[in-house]
Parts: sequence; C-alpha cells; structure tokens
Amino acid sequence: MKKTVWLLCLVLCFSAFTSCRSNPSMSVSSSITSSETSSVVSQGEQERIFSLAYFANDSFNPYLASQSVNFYLGSLLYDTLVTVKSDFSVEPVIADNISFEGNICTVTLKKGLKFSDGTELTASDVVSSFSAAKRSAYYAQRLSNASSCKAVDGAVVFALKKTDKNFAKNLTFPIIKGGSKQSMAVGSGRYRFATDSASDGLIKNEYNTLRKTNIDSISLTQIHKYSTLPYMVKIGSVNYVYANLDSSLNFAASSSSSVLMNNLVYLGVNSNNALLANQDFRKAVSLCVDRKNILTDAYAGAGYATAAPFHPEATDLNSEGYSIALNDSSAAQILLGTCGYTQKNENGLFMLDETTEIRLRLAVNSENTARKRAAQSVKLNLEAAGIGVDIIEESADAYKARIASGDYDLFIGEVKLTADNDISSLLSVGSLNAVNDEGASLLAYDQYLAGKINLDDFLKTFDLKTPFIPILYRNSTAFFSATLNGNQTVTEYDVFAAMDKWEF
Repeated sequence: MKKTVWLLCLVLCFSAFTSCRSNPSMSVSSSITSSETSSVVSQGEQERIFSLAYFANDSFNPYLASQSVNFYLGSLLYDTLVTVKSDFSVEPVIADNISFEGNICTVTLKKGLKFSDGTELTASDVVSSFSAAKRSAYYAQRLSNASSCKAVDGAVVFALKKTDKNFAKNLTFPIIKGGSKQSMAVGSGRYRFATDSASDGLIKNEYNTLRKTNIDSISLTQIHKYSTLPYMVKIGSVNYVYANLDSSLNFAASSSSSVLMNNLVYLGVNSNNALLANQDFRKAVSLCVDRKNILTDAYAGAGYATAAPFHPEATDLNSEGYSIALNDSSAAQILLGTCGYTQKNENGLFMLDETTEIRLRLAVNSENTARKRAAQSVKLNLEAAGIGVDIIEESADAYKARIASGDYDLFIGEVKLTADNDISSLLSVGSLNAVNDEGASLLAYDQYLAGKINLDDFLKTFDLKTPFIPILYRNSTAFFSATLNGNQTVTEYDVFAAMDKWEF
C-alpha cells in the first residue's frame, strides 16, 4: 500500500491514547511515533483495501501469540471443530458429528477437508492441536475436563474426567497442521498468508469450503502499541478492531458492534461471616440487588442482567419452567424477618442486638471503574433494605490477597467462563468463592451435567443455597471504520463470524 505524506504527518501529530491490557496479557507504552504504522491507505487515490492491525514481532500461531490482535486474527486463518453461536448453541465446523457415551466424546470429521497448502486435514492434526491447546494459557481451562485425545479409525476420541453433556461447546480450539510450530502455522481457515511475509497480507484460502466471506483480500497494517488503534480506525488505515481491549481507549467516533462474551460479574460470599452462613440471609442479599440498574449505571447497558448462574442468551441453560428473580425487595424483607431481623435503628439499619447494627464489608478492585460503580450500587441497594455496607477499595494485588485470605464478607468479582458455562469453580469452597453449603450446589451441578437431574432441579438448588450472587454477564465491543458496513453482533469465539454480510 502507498504511503501518503499528509496522513503520516497526522500520525506524527496525533496525541497518545491511554494504554490498555488485553487477554492474553500485554504491556503497552503511552507515546506514539512516525513508525506506528507500516502503511496507510489514501482513500481517494486508489481502490480501497481492507486492512487489519497486527504486531510484527508476535506470532500468528494461535498457541504462541501473546498480543490480542494477532490472537483473534487466528479465527481467519484456522478453523475449529465447532463454533459457538450467539445463543451458545454448537455449530459444527470441521466436526461432522459429535456423540457421547458415558465420559467418552467421539468426534467424526467432515470428509475432504484440506489445509491451505492443499494437504489433507486428518484426525492426527486435531490430536496434535489438542496437545498444543492443553499447554496454552487461553485454551487450557476449557479443555481441563479432557484427560486425553486420540485418533481412532479417522475419528477423534476425547476421554473426560467427568461426564459433561455440554463439553462439545469447548471444542473451539484452532486446528493447525501437525508439526506447525513456526509463527505462520498452516491452517484451513477462510484466509491464508499471501506469501511467507505477513506484510504481504492475507488472501482467500481456495481450499476452504466451510465459511464464507465478502472480503477477497486483507492487508495487514503493523502497529507497535494499542493506543494508536482508535485513530487508525478513524482515518480508515485499519477497518475493524476487536482485541478485547480496555474501555479506556476512546473509539467514540467509530461505528461499533456488540461482541457477546461469557464474562460473569458476581458477588462472592463468605459464609465464615455468621450472617452469610445462613442461606436465607444470602438469598435476601441477592433479592436486594438491582441488577438492571447496575448494568445500566456501571456497564452502560452492555450486557445482560441475571440472577441465574448461566448466561441469559444460552437457551439450553435457562429454563422457562423455573426462574430466579432479578430483585424483589419485599421478598427480601420477609426473608430477613425469617432470619430474626425486624428492628432497625435511626439509620434505618437492622440491629444484631441493642448496640450493634448489621454491617458487611464489600471488597472491590479500585483499578476497575465499572466494578467500583457496581459496588456503590450494591451498597445503596443493601442499605435501603437495612443492611449496612462498608466498601473496601484496594489495588488489584491487595484486593486479590484479601480475597485469597478470606478477609471480606462480600466481594465484586468477575470470571471468564468457558463456552459451556462451567461454574464448578464458583461452587467449590476456597477457589473463587467461600460459601460452605456442604457441597450441595456442586453435587447438584455435577448431577445435572451427568444427566441425573434436570436443569430445573439444579436451578432450584442454586436458588435455595445461593452459593454466590450473579449480577450480570458483560459484553465487549468491536469497532468499524466508516467505509465498512459490518455492524453484526458476534461472539468472542469468532469475532469475524459475520464477514459474509460485510460490505466494504
């Protein structure tokens, strides 16, 4: 692509945006130099070229990439066994059929699939990719229930540690050609590298028959730090950005689209507190929380309020037969009365005895603005109901240390769940929560996964025990240049899933 003097001058004069963190983790500086982009397209001088950002000093191998933009580019280069749609249902990609027998999951592959170099994609490639995924920080959690993966008669057989009827949702790890450990590993995705140099961009993979796209070729524009991306999108030198970036980057002038994530924001509960050891009191606290207001006030409406543990958009995990109330202050007062709390002092707070009012300590990470606002809302909700709250704001490290030591009553937490919405870690004492309900919730959850009880039975147990208090699932955002008409809601499992509808 041609460089143009006037745009480069704009880049030289551009003030730096704030730095951010992404997932996987990264470190970025706050300054900007004339070398920030390897190329800038002049929209009036030549035919428009679709461009995406990349880091030249990072890998494109999905199991080696450390920068988010490179990592998410992987969904263009590498296909997966399945993808997860916006209702969290499974859509086969490389997989042809998935079956379960006890703790064995067998996946047969579609016939005739080839990598971008024309070689056959086989079960052994899936097995080697699984091994790489198990070693990677990003995919290890979603595959933690798989103890082994083998190629058997052309199929792929996963042995699970425990029966899980939702396991297929986690088969979203990229398939690379066996032995591909270099930066530009061979895949079977919608695109391939035009040459052995990333600076020459991507072109359609002629061997791919699985996914459609309206973009014939993609130019890759080198960046050196994330803080330049908002300006690059604004001037059109980059046409689309999703890197799970921090909201401190200001993309206000760009078109945007919601990206569905499986990030649960919740209240962690410590049952070492005598009040919270009572399941009725925990339930009363949950009923006090105005989740819709928290979603609007703290997260600008970007997400889904919920009192149930699973993502509200996961249609197979949300029953029409049993629902958990988002909030109900009247029901909360009845439960508090059942717990024996009926007398309030002049401050409107319930009294434990003649001199002691009910107060809970709520811990929150002071470095997360949204969760700080959520904590303030929870405080207002609970104090309106007669439960005093003292918010403890601490740096991320101090906050984590406090949670680990159990020195709190409640905390505002966030956890990225796997696509199957596995909440085991939130039901186990001493991990991400500290409620001791004698294992009742975890047992019911395992029975549900094994098909021994139905979803309603588990939700009833969860509602009764309230081992933790769900608040909302938050969304992320993708950003588009003015020349791209592509505002389609996608999921984090394939942020390019709507490319067949894009117009450029």
